[in-house]
Amino acid sequence: MNTRSLGKKEIARLEANGCSSTDWGSVRVAAAFEPGDNIRDSSFSGRVVLGSFAGEFFAPSGLPERPGIMRARLHDAAVGDNALVRDAVLARTDVGEQALVDRVDRIAAIGKTAYGNGMAANVLTEHGGRSVPLWRRLSSQLAHLLCHLKGSPEAAALVALVEADVAGIESARSFIGARSRVERSGLLVNVRLEEGSLVLGAAGLNDCHLAGRPGAPAVVGAGVAACGCVFLAGSSTIGGVRLERCLVGEGVELKRGFSAEHSLFFANCAFAQGEAASAMCGPFVDSHHKATLVLTCQTSFSTFGSMANGSNNHFKIGPLHGGVLRRGAKPGSGSYLFWPADIGAFSTVIGRHLSNLDTADFPFSLVVGEGARTTLAPGVAVFGSGVWRDERKWLARDRRGGIDKPLDLYTLSAMSPFVMQSMDRGVAKLAAAAARGGDFRTGGAVVPEGRFDPARALYSAAALVHVGRRALEAARRKNGGRPPTLIELLAVFSLRDDGRAGGDWRDWGGLLVSGDDAEAFFADLRDGRIASPEELDERFALLHGRYLENEWLWLAGRWRTERGEPDAGKVARFLREVRDAVVFRLECLKKDVLKEFSTGSRYGYGLERDGDADFAQSRGVAEEHAAYVEMEKETLALLDGLDSVIEEGGRA
Repeated sequence: MNTRSLGKKEIARLEANGCSSTDWGSVRVAAAFEPGDNIRDSSFSGRVVLGSFAGEFFAPSGLPERPGIMRARLHDAAVGDNALVRDAVLARTDVGEQALVDRVDRIAAIGKTAYGNGMAANVLTEHGGRSVPLWRRLSSQLAHLLCHLKGSPEAAALVALVEADVAGIESARSFIGARSRVERSGLLVNVRLEEGSLVLGAAGLNDCHLAGRPGAPAVVGAGVAACGCVFLAGSSTIGGVRLERCLVGEGVELKRGFSAEHSLFFANCAFAQGEAASAMCGPFVDSHHKATLVLTCQTSFSTFGSMANGSNNHFKIGPLHGGVLRRGAKPGSGSYLFWPADIGAFSTVIGRHLSNLDTADFPFSLVVGEGARTTLAPGVAVFGSGVWRDERKWLARDRRGGIDKPLDLYTLSAMSPFVMQSMDRGVAKLAAAAARGGDFRTGGAVVPEGRFDPARALYSAAALVHVGRRALEAARRKNGGRPPTLIELLAVFSLRDDGRAGGDWRDWGGLLVSGDDAEAFFADLRDGRIASPEELDERFALLHGRYLENEWLWLAGRWRTERGEPDAGKVARFLREVRDAVVFRLECLKKDVLKEFSTGSRYGYGLERDGDADFAQSRGVAEEHAAYVEMEKETLALLDGLDSVIEEGGRA
């Protein structure tokens, strides 16, 4: 902004409007500045810069507002064109154009600050052994790497990228971005609000960055108190939330008195009323219960039941232990886990568990605590309606629609090479246990002998369905989207990995990456070929963008390992196996839905009329329920695709 000194007449007009300054010579104004009656009853000290205040704008309430400075105190502050500062104190603060600052105790800067960026969040272990720096560009996949690569050259390279960016935003001033709104709030110290940010009724913010984007602001609402926190685009933190050393990621909702410290919440997490400490959550983790404590654990795509809890203190040398709930794992109401523990993907935890558990090789399981014993039922949820619903509800609950190039990248599919590799290890363990006979003890849990064969059958059927479905999809991607022929399917089963899809697959905070791609990524970090935050984001986007292609290369390789080199006969026979598994899956899904309409589900209905009629009126009929209809529709479409190729194979 080009500025000039005030003229004598302008100073006289300002003083007539009730304004004062310790030194009018230190007040600079825009060339078009005019001291009208919209600048009144205010005092200026230190170096003050004022823009031009003309016209009007509309506040979020819809009321027209006239820009200006009214009943304010400004010390070493700048106010941009057409902004409104009213009933507020600003010290060492810059206000952007068309911003609104109204009824705010004080906005100030004390010393040099990076607004929470660079501060360490002590996740997983409260003493800080796995701390992750808060950052305006922190993604779930980056946080995972920073947490789990401690002491490595790769971690050093990533930390250097973060620290260089943090150094670039350090300042001794607070910033209220253009078109931002700060209303009815308490003390704000060392804050940075990017364009369009909203602080509405906050109790107080200290060392905080609202790093929203135009069209996807970060919102901090009534009663919120936060210290050392970063709020990303599209996030909403309202209703008396209390935070210390936290990252509130894109599309995250925190509300109704939730409290957290040293925790990270990534894409589309939703928390209310409970509390979290040293947790790394996301994407899609939620909890809405007062008595729930999310403590020193890492998880994604998970729901915490009421009174779910974990313990990280062995009452010896302090709270050193953390746990992992792999993607989709759910601690049920009243569940208790004793850290350290590692719970398999898409498993449900019920009851209290008094030993350290490792069920990572048994996804889709039921983990039940019964006294001092934990019983594991492997694979029972793999064809459950809950997993089917999860995949669809995540799509519907993505709140990042206004964000171009979101930071958090993830794969929603419940089945994946990452999960299938764990499943394969579990099947091998069950086969060995069956050869020995008797119940199988593994990772602090007991698998009853009668569970061996059903688990292996469920895992096998799930693998068949997934490989068959992905084969059809891979062929369609190559032939322009039309139903594939047997020859086209044979071609995709013949595809060879070029060194990208092999190795142990990783889950980087929701982003699924092959072992080969992970090692290539690490090599580029060590060699300095990823040298900026932009290059890092581009590399993550590349890994995310080629997931489906890499997944199929891995699945095709797995298929050939099990069945040999493909030919038309082998592929046709395989598809017939897939068809049987798909029919079995649909039967399991429907059976699971029907449980929700069983006699036991009707208790509490019929207080004023026939119970069955009341239930039917309230809940409907199973066969007409949207989930039941959609399951059948999806399955019939898959069967049609399989049948056309199977029929062709029969003619060949």
